[in-house]
Amino acid sequence: MSGGCNADGCHVVGSAGRVYISTEDLDLTGTVTGTDTGNSPETSFNNIKAIPGAKVSLSLKGRIKYRTTTDATGAFTLQKVKANEYTLKVARKGYKGHKQSYEMEQKDVSSLDITLSKK
Repeated sequence: MSGGCNADGCHVVGSAGRVYISTEDLDLTGTVTGTDTGNSPETSFNNIKAIPGAKVSLSLKGRIKYRTTTDATGAFTLQKVKANEYTLKVARKGYKGHKQSYEMEQKDVSSLDITLSKK
C-alpha cells in the first residue's frame, strides 16, 4: 500500500478508501499567582495575588513548542497542544521561576494552578 499515513492500521485491506486516525489537540489553561510574605512582625501570612505578564512555555527536548503570557488576572491558555511529555516553565521578573515535567494527554485536561514566590 502507498500513501502518507504512517500509523499502524491506517490502511484497511479489503475496504474502499482510507481510514484516518486523528487526535484532537486540546487547549491547556491555567492561572499563575504569587505569594508575598507580610513584612509586619506581628503577621506571618502569605498574601496571594494574580501575576499578570508571566511567561508560560512548554518545551520538548529543549525547544519551546508553545508559549504565551498571562493576562491581567494571571490566566493563560496554550492553544492546541499535542499529546506528549513536556517541560513546563513559568517566569516573571521579581519571582522565582517555576519548572516541572508535564504530560499532556488528550483527555481529562485539568486547569493548572501555579504559585510563584517572590525572590
